[in-house]
Amino acid sequence: MSWVTLTESDVLARLSENEKTCYEETGEESPADRLTGIILQVTALVRGKVASCDENLGKLGAAGTIPSECLWAAATIARGSLVASLPLEEGETDPRSEELKKAHAILDQVAACELRIEDPSGTIPEAADSGAGSYGGCPHMEF
Repeated sequence: MSWVTLTESDVLARLSENEKTCYEETGEESPADRLTGIILQVTALVRGKVASCDENLGKLGAAGTIPSECLWAAATIARGSLVASLPLEEGETDPRSEELKKAHAILDQVAACELRIEDPSGTIPEAADSGAGSYGGCPHMEF
């Protein structure tokens, strides 16, 4: 698995039965249209985070795809957006706030080059060696 497409089924698999029922029964627009828009937005967010890491420049997968390492985070963020659009009691979504924070933290790690992403060929690039000395993880002066 290298670069994948975030799908409706990836997001719906993360919903509880109550949330699925609400999803299917609510909305002035088609629920599928709402989810399609959310998936497009989350895909763009993930691709932007991946591209924020200089090590990933020129290594993005095909348009509309995300690294498989980010699929859980993407599906979690999409689910959070979808659930936020449903008429649920406030307390029903609160337990998921920590999980949503973790999903965004993963994408922040990707953007900061702290989580290595496979390139489209399936290769994980080696870490760049700055050549600078360090002690205890703290870099010393670089010249």
